[in-house]
Amino acid sequence: MSRPLQEKLSHKPEGKTAVIAVIIRNGRILLGLRDYINGPTVWTAPGGSVDQDETLETAARREAEEETGITNLEFIDYVGQVKAAYCELLHIFHCSTDDKPRLAEPDKFREWIWYPLTDFAAGNLDNYINEPSREVIVDYLAKNDIL
Repeated sequence: MSRPLQEKLSHKPEGKTAVIAVIIRNGRILLGLRDYINGPTVWTAPGGSVDQDETLETAARREAEEETGITNLEFIDYVGQVKAAYCELLHIFHCSTDDKPRLAEPDKFREWIWYPLTDFAAGNLDNYINEPSREVIVDYLAKNDIL
């Protein structure tokens, strides 16, 4: 693991911050179909709010496990950050796993799928939760020859 990645993962942010784990395997990204109470149904990567005194790594691991049951999360790189409607900053990490995702929060999510990266990059997915984050992810994937 690179030093910049280690430093980013160990960061304890102040203010309302969130994190997502962009889990990629075999040319596909893990996405969940989430139902928001009094809101839209959207596709999203595993993630959520960072708790007080929690590092970005701890939050990403916790959220991935709570939502998908994945406990073997490997951090590959820091993708970037964007503003999101519900927080000041959304931190995005490129991750991998050999765990099989499961529907760990059926009250929030309908399903988890491995969606083709080429279709994700082309914007073929209806109702992705945060278009600016999708654009940052696609740019990262293209710059790193992952697409």
